[in-house]
Amino acid sequence: LEIKKTASGKQILLELDEKTLENLKEGASVAVNGVCLTTTKIDGCAVYFDLIEESLAKTNLGKCKTGDSLNIERALKLGDEIGGHLLSGHIFKTVPFLKYNEE
Repeated sequence: LEIKKTASGKQILLELDEKTLENLKEGASVAVNGVCLTTTKIDGCAVYFDLIEESLAKTNLGKCKTGDSLNIERALKLGDEIGGHLLSGHIFKTVPFLKYNEE
């Protein structure tokens, strides 16, 4: 993860492995720490995303720093098996994390 400030927010650069990069194109949606982002540039293994101030303020991406590890999820293809939660939309609220019970 590499981050730099831009006029409208921040740009993040992620280095992705070949399997994750497979068929990824500029303009594609990728979930980064659960936040749907659009690829703005792909240069080899480097993938760039632009984040506006609202996204930085409403998600944990605003607290990320260079070198942090992030969760990455590619978009599903029509016909893929869907398990877990099916969600549509964008982040509208944040809530405090109160407790982690390690049982």
